[in-house]
Amino acid sequence: MYDEKIPNKINVDANWDEIKKTIESVTDAMVNEGIIILIKPGELKGNGAGGGSKSVLKNLGNLNWKKRITIAPQEGYGTVTVKNGARFLNLYKIAITGFIFDSVSLQGCSHSALAWSKVTGWTALYGSPDIVTENTELVEIVMPDSKVQSGDTSDIYTAGGVITKLVIDGCYFAPNFFKYPFTGDKPHTDTMQFAQVGGGGEPFDILIRDTAMFASNNTALQTGGITGLTLENSYLVAGSTSLSRYPHLPGGSTEATTNAMNGSGGNFTAKNSVIIGGIAMNDKISKKIWDKVENTLVNRNYTSDLLTPKEGKFTVKQDLNENNSNMPPYPTDDYLNTIWSKK
Repeated sequence: MYDEKIPNKINVDANWDEIKKTIESVTDAMVNEGIIILIKPGELKGNGAGGGSKSVLKNLGNLNWKKRITIAPQEGYGTVTVKNGARFLNLYKIAITGFIFDSVSLQGCSHSALAWSKVTGWTALYGSPDIVTENTELVEIVMPDSKVQSGDTSDIYTAGGVITKLVIDGCYFAPNFFKYPFTGDKPHTDTMQFAQVGGGGEPFDILIRDTAMFASNNTALQTGGITGLTLENSYLVAGSTSLSRYPHLPGGSTEATTNAMNGSGGNFTAKNSVIIGGIAMNDKISKKIWDKVENTLVNRNYTSDLLTPKEGKFTVKQDLNENNSNMPPYPTDDYLNTIWSKK
C-alpha cells in the first residue's frame, strides 16, 4: 500500500469530487509507471452502500492500463474514515485501500480491489449486466465484530451479470444474528452469501484464501450456485466453536448457527483448510460437489456421495473445538495498526 518506489504520488483532500478529478487527470503513462493517490486525514461521507444508492465514485479507470491506481490514506490506515456507506460503481483497475468503512459495496468493478480496510457494518460485491466482473479482489477486509442485524455480513450477488475470478484473500468475517422477535417475514443471516439476486449466471472460478468466517444464524458460507470454488488455508466454523468467540447477542436470534457451509455448486476444492460444522449442500448444480480435498480438517464424517471428494478425502477430527490451534487470532485495532502501518 505504501511502496516508496512508486514514482507518481498525488496528495488530495478527503473529498470525493477531488479524488474523482484526480483520477480523471492522470495520464496512461503515469499509471503504467505506477501511481498512488494519497488522501489527507479526514472523514468522507457516502450516500449508502446499497444497490440503489448514489455512488461516490463511478465510471473511472481503464482496463488497458498495465497497472492499477491505488487510493490510500496519506497518513496510514485509520486516518480516513468513510461514514454513511459508500458504493463504488464501474471502477476499472483501481484499488481502494486502507480505510475504515461503516458499509461498502463494489458494483460492476473489474480488475479492481478493496483492500486492507476495516468494515463495521456490511460489505458487498455486485455484478453488472454491462460488464463481466472479473479479476476483482477483497484483500484483508476485516469485519471483526458480531452484530444484531437482520441481514448478511457480506453479500456477493451476480445482479444480472457475470462474476468470475474473484479472490477473497486474507479476510476475516464475524457473524450477524437477526433481530428477535422479528416482524414480517422471518429473516435469515449468512456471514457471506453468494446468490443470483437480480439474475445473471452462477459465479465461477472463486478463490477464498487465508480467510476466516464465523457462522451467522444460517451459515458461515452460503455458496449459492458457485461453479469452481477453491478454499485454501481457510477457516469456516459454526456451532459451539463459533459461539465460543461470538456468543449470541441480546436482542438477536439464537437459532441454528450449526452449518459452516450450505447452498449448491460444483467443482469445489479444499486445501489446508478447517471446516467445523455442517456442510449442507444440495445437488442442483452437481451430483458430486467436491473435486479435490487435500489436508483439510473437519469435525464430522461426511459419508454421502454428494460430499465424497472425487480425489482425496477430509481428515475427520471430531474433537475440534474452541481450543484448536487453527482458530485465527481476533484482529484487534492494535494488531491492524501493526500490520497495515505506513511505517
